[in-house]
Order: sequence, then C-alpha cells, then structure tokens
Amino acid sequence: MNAKWIVILMLGPTIAHALSLDLRHEYLDDSQQNKDRLLLSHRFKNGLGMSVETKFRSGGDDSRKPMCHMRNSSNEYTLSYLQKMNKWNLQPGLAVETSTDKETWKPSLRLQYDFLGGIYTAVRYRYEYSHVSSTASHEENIHRGDFWLGYRWRAWKLEYNYLYKHSDQIRFDNRHDDYEHNLKLGRIIAQHWMPYVEVGNVSVSKTSGERQTRFRVGLNWSF
Repeated sequence: MNAKWIVILMLGPTIAHALSLDLRHEYLDDSQQNKDRLLLSHRFKNGLGMSVETKFRSGGDDSRKPMCHMRNSSNEYTLSYLQKMNKWNLQPGLAVETSTDKETWKPSLRLQYDFLGGIYTAVRYRYEYSHVSSTASHEENIHRGDFWLGYRWRAWKLEYNYLYKHSDQIRFDNRHDDYEHNLKLGRIIAQHWMPYVEVGNVSVSKTSGERQTRFRVGLNWSF
C-alpha cells in the first residue's frame, strides 16, 4: 500500500479526537549530523493507540548545517494497545519503518509500574527485522531491550533511558551489540505544551569503539 494512503487511513479516525504532536531536533557532536523528526500520535479511550512518525536529515553539500536541504530518511507507522491494571501498564505494539530501500518490522511488549510520589519504571522488549530490498541477501535481526526510570513532579518530568541491542550483524566496535544512555527533562506549560531537552551517549560507527554525545531539543503539543 502506498505510504500516502497509510497516513490517511491512520489519521482519518483521529480527527475528531485529541492528538499529540511532537517536533524534535537532534545533533550528534562527533559525526556532526543534524536530524529532525515529526511524530503525530493518538490513544483512544479503549486503549488503542496509533502514530505516524516522519524522520528527516540535513543533506546537500554540508550535512552539518541544520535545516539544510532536508531529506526524508524514513517513515514509521505504529499500532499499540494499552492495558491499565491499577499501578501496572501493559502495552503490546507493532511498528513498521520504511525508507527508500529498507523495511523494518518491530513487534514489542512494554511493562510499566507507577510508584507513589510520581516515580515510575518500565521495561520493553522489541524484536526488529530489517530487509533491504535492493540486496536480497541483506537481512538483519535485532533483539532490543529498553529500561526507563522516571520522575514526575508538578509540571516537571525527568526520565532516564538505557537501551541495549544485540544483532546478527556488526553494530558497534566490530561487535554484534550496542547500547545507549539518554536523559530527558521536560516541563508542561499551559496544560498543552511541553518543551524538553535530551542528552544521550551513543556509538559513532560499527567499526569503532568511539562514543559521542547526542543533543536533542523538542516540543510536544497535546490538543
């Protein structure tokens, strides 16, 4: 199905309901890359959720310049279901990410527990299967685990995320595994807006053991 029609089908049922729009810019200090993403999501009262995410990167002669000759790098479509059980939240989901020559399927299962005092923790397992259409023999299987620890205080939200992935292909430092650390701080303004900043530690390349800092700034709008 054409990606344009997938977007229309996913957005159609959400027009009459509340939506969440998230715009984020990213900068990697070692590779000096600029990336952007736009995420549109909604969750119905019955627990069904859906989202459409579009990712961009700066292109042209100098990719280090933000918002310069921006090119669409991929689109991701996600369908999930949230089951609330007192302080526990269980969320199975399925995401499909597509680009010019690559398709990735991402089934997942997320479990969250909310403590007293605004503290919460969550874990998620996600399996990722990627296939490059131009090379029939190039496939990748990734087992990914995420851990979150967060704290909500009044209008503030602080969240730490650790990510680990193991692949059947080389991912980092000529090894089959990779990891990331990320810290996010946001503040709700006027009930609907939440600007936020993130600082992360990520790998530089598949064949190097170097790490780099990832900076992100974003704005979430719920309406």
